[in-house]
Amino acid sequence: MLPPFFALFRFRQFSAFTLVEVLSVLVILGILTASMGVLFSSSWIAPTSPAGAVRHGEHLGAWLESKILESRLRGEGFLLSLPSASPRNSLRISWNFRSLTETWEGRGYFFRAIGVPQSRFSLPLGTFTPTFTLDILTEKKASALGARITVSLYGKITVRDMEP
Repeated sequence: MLPPFFALFRFRQFSAFTLVEVLSVLVILGILTASMGVLFSSSWIAPTSPAGAVRHGEHLGAWLESKILESRLRGEGFLLSLPSASPRNSLRISWNFRSLTETWEGRGYFFRAIGVPQSRFSLPLGTFTPTFTLDILTEKKASALGARITVSLYGKITVRDMEP
């Protein structure tokens, strides 16, 4: 006979899980893990793929829009240097009144603006002169077009997928 305290530690018979129950729980956890991986990972799209070029173009468009807003808030225009002769992997903004230059990096993509070496965003009208279309290339070749950004006179930015 055991004292009451030790009676708690007596072994009881537990029914074990069946193999089917264990496997079904593992399958459900695997499905949940895979779906979370797809949601939170950007590595499913290759960094220099055409689909990634569209996403990169959207980020570039958002960056340009933030620079337009900053220009209006500061009351200062800027000059956007575009790669027109040969594709480059960066764009550069030079502010009018400050000796400040900002750069947008391509991160594996190249940019080309046909025939337009630079565009100026000027105030008080808030216009780009000249307007431009910027090609986003997945390689440094002209045939590797992934996306196209069009910037209108008043700074409306449109990103299009050029995948056939």
